[in-house]
Amino acid sequence: TLLVPYILWNLIPIFIKMLLLIYRGGLMDFVSSINWLDLFWNDHEEKDIVNVFGWSIKHAYPINGALWYVRDLIVLSVLTPAIYYFVVKLKKKGVFLLSIAFVFMIWPYITLYLKGVCFFTMGAYFGINKIEITQLRFQKYALFLSFFLCIVLLIFPLNPKVYSLIQSVFTLSSVYSIFFYFSWIIRKYNVVISKSLLNSVFFIYALHGVYVNKIMQNIVAPKVFGYTSNSGLLLCEYLFSVFMTLAICYFLFQLLSKVAPKLVSILDGKR
Repeated sequence: TLLVPYILWNLIPIFIKMLLLIYRGGLMDFVSSINWLDLFWNDHEEKDIVNVFGWSIKHAYPINGALWYVRDLIVLSVLTPAIYYFVVKLKKKGVFLLSIAFVFMIWPYITLYLKGVCFFTMGAYFGINKIEITQLRFQKYALFLSFFLCIVLLIFPLNPKVYSLIQSVFTLSSVYSIFFYFSWIIRKYNVVISKSLLNSVFFIYALHGVYVNKIMQNIVAPKVFGYTSNSGLLLCEYLFSVFMTLAICYFLFQLLSKVAPKLVSILDGKR
């Protein structure tokens, strides 16, 4: 359910690129220089993140960049016995150590993203010990901390080291807050989420990285709002690109579900 969709969703941008090169020229050069392992594992890197110690943190992505999470999930699934042993032996200490590593971004460059390792292991800890994350009793503090850190990140000019530290703490607190308050809203107001919408989640996630988001963000949205430096318009531009990306991906999911349901099933890992 992970490997086949991962391969297919990475092949799609490769084929699109080949089609563009047929039109523009340079197809043979591209084909002769392809390193298939890199395309599926480490096609490009981002080196802009600097931790509190000043170390440059590399993040490697497959050609469909959004699928770094699926790549890491596949590897972590294989490493489940080791993670289980780590969680059972170290318990809270292990989770605490990983949280500290995440906050300070202390991690060797082994392609696996620290964020995935941290949250996967935390999930394993909660699952093994039968702890319901939404029942933890510090939601008010987490929400307050998330809002406060969000304001700090948006308003104050920070050097990269401090920014990285605050952003990591914000990620932990905001993820917990989102889990808690959305689950609370669903329970309190008996929210029923459309089955079609639930079924489309993976498809939207995988498709948005296949040029859709880039086209919306870099071409369509700036033309709609004008190439501006106004912060209000930039926010509107960003939100517009997000909602348009979601709408286009969902529309394509619905269309393909009717025209080629078996293909959608394969692309979704038969979810």
